[in-house]
Parts: sequence; structure tokens; C-alpha cells
Amino acid sequence: MKKIGFLGDSITEGAGASDPAHVYSTVCCRLLGAEEFNYGLSGSRMARQRVADRACDPDEDYLLRARWMPKDLDFVFIFGGTNDFGHGDAELGQLGDKTPWTFYGAVYCLCQFFLENRGYSKDQLAFILPTPRIDQDSDNGDGQKDNRHKWPHLSAYIKAIQEVVPQFGIDVIELQGFSKPLTKPSELTIDGLHPNDKGHRMIGEQLAAYLKKKGF
Repeated sequence: MKKIGFLGDSITEGAGASDPAHVYSTVCCRLLGAEEFNYGLSGSRMARQRVADRACDPDEDYLLRARWMPKDLDFVFIFGGTNDFGHGDAELGQLGDKTPWTFYGAVYCLCQFFLENRGYSKDQLAFILPTPRIDQDSDNGDGQKDNRHKWPHLSAYIKAIQEVVPQFGIDVIELQGFSKPLTKPSELTIDGLHPNDKGHRMIGEQLAAYLKKKGF
């Protein structure tokens, strides 16, 4: 049986789904007959933070949590960035950063970790771009950021993933069917961000179809 890992935030943990059977990772693995290894943690960010989120205990960024994932997974999906935009205090950074303390650098470090430290091939990894959210054009994320600073919009975090990840030959997946939710809840979300059962099912089905094309 194939083993599939999912590294993510509250969406991966299952927020918005009515029960564990409807979480996108479970849907994906059920369709493929694969074993699920879910490493979703609500509130977690890809980049390393200066101030820990007390609602996220322990507040471990993606790179720290990746260490606890099994070394013999057949495939790993990495789904995040929306919390870095929403309530992260790390700077966006720029292309060429190689430190986990900026978002650009954190994405680079994640790719490097799985390829070099864990020995995965580029064909065993894929990053999933953040889905649209109701406040994605805010200058202050979801309202929890320091309002003395004009922060990048969600599109800047998406662009960072699109620029860094292909340098390693790793796929970037843009989920289809999600348009910017103008109300909350919307057809696919419970609150303009977290998918409902229908949204989770769409994600799971798309990821399963992606892996089937790769020979799963």
C-alpha cells in the first residue's frame, strides 16, 4: 500500500469538514487505496516566527514539523502559505533567501530538506498553492498583523511558491474550482477560507487525479 504524507495547516488538519472522513487528505487516500499520514496543524506557518502563536501549541513551523514525518513515504504534499499571509510575523523576503526566517527562504529550506536531508526525489513532492480567501487583498492579513506595517497580499505568497519550488524541479499544484469567496460562508467554504465538505472533496479528488497521472 502506498503511503502519502500531507504537511499543512488547519485545512489539512480538517477544519471545515463535518468529520474526519470528509477531510481532503482522507478523500485522496481513499480514492487511491493509500495509507494517509496527516501532519496538519491549525495556525501553523511555513516561515519561522519571531513571536509564537499561543493558539498553536507547539507553534512549530513546517520545517520543524517535517522532521517528524516518516522517511519512507511514497509521496508528500505540502499545502500552506495562507497563515503566513494571515497572521505571520516573518517577512516575505525575496528570491535567493535560504533562511527559514523569511517566507521565500522557508519555501527554499523545505524543498532542500526533503530532497537532501530525506532523500526524496522531485517526483515524490508537490506544493499546493493557497486557495483564494475572503480577505486576500488586505494590507494587514486577517487583521492580526502589526497595522503599522503594510504587509504583502496573499498573491505575493503564491508568487513566492511559484518562483522557488520549480527551481528544484518540484511540481506546484493550483487547485481548480475555487474562486475568491465574496461572502462567508460560500459554496465551498464555511467561512471564506476553510473548505466545507464539498470543498474538501474537490481538493481530495484533484490530488488523487494528479497522483493517478503519475502512476499511482
